[in-house]
Amino acid sequence: MTMPQPDSAFLRAQLARIRGGALALVVTLAVLFAGYGVLDYRAQVALAKSEAQEIADMAALNAEGTLQAANQLLAGMAAILQHSPEAAIPHSAQIRNTLLSWQVATPYLMDLAVVEPPGRIVHWTGPGEPPDVTDRQYVREHLATADTRLYVGEPQVSKVHRDKWFFGVSKPVRDRDGRVSRVLVAAIDLAVFGDSLGARFSIPGSTLAIASADGKIYARIPDNERHVGRQLALPEEAAQYAPGTPSGVFTTRSPLDGRQRVVAFRLLRGTPLYAVGSVDHGRMLAPWYERLVLAVGLWLGIGAIILWLAEQLVRAAREHETLASVDGLTGVLNRRSLLGLADSPERRGARGEQLVVMMIDVDHFKAINDSFGHAVGDDILRQVAAALRSCCRQSDLVGRYGGEEFLVVLDRASIDDTRQLAENMRRAVTAIGTPRGPVSVSIGIAGIATVDGTLDEAIRCADAAMYAAKAAGRNCVRVAGVDVQEFPVA
Repeated sequence: MTMPQPDSAFLRAQLARIRGGALALVVTLAVLFAGYGVLDYRAQVALAKSEAQEIADMAALNAEGTLQAANQLLAGMAAILQHSPEAAIPHSAQIRNTLLSWQVATPYLMDLAVVEPPGRIVHWTGPGEPPDVTDRQYVREHLATADTRLYVGEPQVSKVHRDKWFFGVSKPVRDRDGRVSRVLVAAIDLAVFGDSLGARFSIPGSTLAIASADGKIYARIPDNERHVGRQLALPEEAAQYAPGTPSGVFTTRSPLDGRQRVVAFRLLRGTPLYAVGSVDHGRMLAPWYERLVLAVGLWLGIGAIILWLAEQLVRAAREHETLASVDGLTGVLNRRSLLGLADSPERRGARGEQLVVMMIDVDHFKAINDSFGHAVGDDILRQVAAALRSCCRQSDLVGRYGGEEFLVVLDRASIDDTRQLAENMRRAVTAIGTPRGPVSVSIGIAGIATVDGTLDEAIRCADAAMYAAKAAGRNCVRVAGVDVQEFPVA
């Protein structure tokens, strides 16, 4: 049997347009979906930055409120010391009771204290004998500088409240010569301070913290007790911001839990502390990943449908061309498509030095139609076509030339090989029987040099050789230029 014939140039162009259009549409959809993914990603990142900034702003407001309240307490303490005659009496019960009432009314206060240089507590709210605080930073800072502003000390462990962390908020009281006469201290309980920060904090996977510019943690929600007082190295991503920058946002891997986080910070007014909010990068991107998977699935589904429809169009185009190129009765090529394929540039280029054709005619076919009817005649033509195809190579072209005539075009074939093929065809056809006996064919062969000859000339010579076969008694093979001298090989 012959292989399916090569697509025509017109069909190839049509198929290229169909497949190219389908591929372009799939790629366009991919670009659109990718663009949607990028925009959605940016929107999700912007949302994460906004959430982190909101957390930092909330923590900043809470912490600033605490520090402002502590500043007001220190101002009240200064007023008492200035106007109360009890102020000059160390550990005055009246002063202590006043300070204790303020402490009880302020949950985040661990202690209130009045310190005289270089570190002797003269009034305070703590239990037992007051410790020496000469080494405390909130005292040494005021003795070393002339600054009168509120000072916020580092987190440290209390000397009298076992295992409790606090940070001191202090202000100096200076005499007329500018020397420090007293230091007023409010010790902020970091556990309570952290709890107050986290009281309204309920964003899953997020954190908030209060920290110094160099990475000292004052409070961190969640796990405040585990992290308070820790000193962390600043992430490389924070280096893009100059010291004192009021706010900013960056993405980094947290040294506390190892998770990638979007981090926002805000400087607390009047202090060296920062409120820091963070959002878990993976949790933040989870909705985006879900939408991305859905978008990719949708693109794959639509793309598969487009490609399937394109292949259906390709199949329909091929079927259409097949119907247009195949003889409806015999299933072999019709005359138009046979001659078009035989003389196509592709076959001419691959033909070699010689083109060989065979003209085949069914003997006494008119008598068969007249004796048994056209239905029998049509069935015989179908069987003859099948017999011819069964003998040919896959590259050979077999077609119905007209009526009961068939044409076979062979490339790169010798005359001797073609004669043997023709004999095989002749014998195969004789296996087809009719009520009046076996069917036979007359076959004419012509070889044309491809340099000088044409397909039309080869067909003309083969046709003449076929008539010579009929003249010789039918059911035989004749070769132009060999068996029939008046039709020489060109």
